[in-house]
Amino acid sequence: MEAQADIILANSKFSARVTKANFASLREMPKVLYPGINIAAYELPTDRTDPDILQVSSYVSLSFVLYY
Repeated sequence: MEAQADIILANSKFSARVTKANFASLREMPKVLYPGINIAAYELPTDRTDPDILQVSSYVSLSFVLYY
């Protein structure tokens, strides 16, 4: 099967290990994104005339999974 994602992120080393263990088809260990994303930085109004924003043409899909 061809890869469905460019990169897989986890919020901790534990989550990365559990994800890798439960998805045997993953070739690489998920990358740990730590510390978490600063949500407040994204609450500001967006200047849609900014050329740096216009150049972004990819999509990001986030999926949150809890392991107990």
